Amino acid sequence: MPSSRVRQWAVRFRTAQSYQERQYRVQKEYAEKALRAANAELKRRRGSGDRANAAKTSFLSRMSHDIRTPLNGIYRSAANRRRAPERRRAADRESGEDEGGGQPSAQLINDVLQMSKLESGEITLAHEPLNLNRLLVRDILTIVGAARRRAGVARLNMTGGNSSG
Repeated sequence: MPSSRVRQWAVRFRTAQSYQERQYRVQKEYAEKALRAANAELKRRRGSGDRANAAKTSFLSRMSHDIRTPLNGIYRSAANRRRAPERRRAADRESGEDEGGGQPSAQLINDVLQMSKLESGEITLAHEPLNLNRLLVRDILTIVGAARRRAGVARLNMTGGNSSG
């Protein structure tokens, strides 16, 4: 038969072990409760973010169409002015400015529409090379050319001489 000291030690050991098991269960329950609360908050925030993203995509899509409609009207108006024989020369110059100045805007609107389609999963991205220099130079020349024509400044030839046009 075990001595009283061994029995006391065994009782203390079981008591300590029981206490540790209770502590473990309490901590586990607390951690699980905190985790459930955090997951619920994340789901709520994700839902809110998804709704905000959908609203943004819808807004961009609608606004792009709303902007594109008057821009198309400007293009049609420029084309109609060119058709009038008595105004053909002046209309050609004015229409060219309208169309040239409108092209960057139209491209921006098309880019916004592409972004909304991309976000909604309607299209996927493709990795393609892009010559940013060429795009920027073309756009800058278009903008500067329209401003030059409005100001009545002659065009500078590549050889350094002035020419009208």
